[in-house]
Amino acid sequence: MKKLILSFTILLTALTANAQRHNLPIDEVAAKWQQKTISNVQDGSFATLLRRFDETWPTWSIKNVRDVIAKGLSKAVLDKETGYTVINDAKNGYVETYDLGTDGEYMSACIWRRANGHKLLAINLGQPTDPEIEFVCFYDYNPKTKTLTPEPNVLGKWDRIEPSEKLSYKLPHVGKELLITEGNIDANYTHHFEWDGMRPVHKNVEQITILSENYNHKWAPIIKTVSKDGEISEIIVDYSINDGTIKSIRVSTLPVEADNFHGGEVTLKDINFDGTDDLLIDLGSPNYTGTNVIYAGLIWNDAKQEFKECEEYSQIVNASPDPEHRCINGYVVEGMKTTVQRWEWKNGKLELTEQHEENTYD
Repeated sequence: MKKLILSFTILLTALTANAQRHNLPIDEVAAKWQQKTISNVQDGSFATLLRRFDETWPTWSIKNVRDVIAKGLSKAVLDKETGYTVINDAKNGYVETYDLGTDGEYMSACIWRRANGHKLLAINLGQPTDPEIEFVCFYDYNPKTKTLTPEPNVLGKWDRIEPSEKLSYKLPHVGKELLITEGNIDANYTHHFEWDGMRPVHKNVEQITILSENYNHKWAPIIKTVSKDGEISEIIVDYSINDGTIKSIRVSTLPVEADNFHGGEVTLKDINFDGTDDLLIDLGSPNYTGTNVIYAGLIWNDAKQEFKECEEYSQIVNASPDPEHRCINGYVVEGMKTTVQRWEWKNGKLELTEQHEENTYD
């Protein structure tokens, strides 16, 4: 009897071992995915497309995504220590994983609906080390043949700025635009691909330069400039919220010297007097005189856990919050004349309530 039980235990262990899933290294997936058409794709649902890809090219990250989809969760933190998180919006054709900067595998995926009734599936896989790699697998889903056919050249020909640099990809969660970034530690270039009904087509390229990284500040803001044709068109602020999520806001107010900007310093101040620090970004002064300085004001919304730009704040020259009188004071120096202003919050917006002129040298 003991021998029978032991034999059964050994057999069960062997069967279990054989049934265990074998995940592939993603560099192997990168080398081989283009070579195989995936068949028996019974329907065009996002979950089914992911399942068939994962059954053909099994990876650790996509398995985690599929588990979260099966549980019906929109978000799941699978490792609190690393912050490894799965975002599931499969009903709208998007999923992703991310962590807080460890060396783990990550992925994202999305679908576009093609004008011919097919779908274009994109699966982005990557890892930061051993080896450092990132790539996107593109497939055409044909509902008649129930197949996923690789389309490695779907983006067509487009010119790179820094051919030696690694590419990173941002698949669309909202909208249809694909972003591909190349660059180095000082600056990078983001290529915008616009959906034309059948594929993402290269539209333009932006140069993004990091002006300042403030990891010691609350929210660890990173200030970047976006340039087109050599002139700054926008400022981007990346910031980290409490759960480790990185958010971005594009500041509409341009620097004073948009063609030669060297500002970007960040100050934490409560500019709407709600007890929470907000972000002020130095946008510079005309001709670098330092006399009249402009700031962009980003107000923290604790309920939404995000910043919103206060467009009126950049209209106040030399703005200085006055918490005692709950107003923003400003002044403009113009030779012998200085214009002094007082701005107050009314219905969530700043309004000019007082203005007078003084002699600059009195």
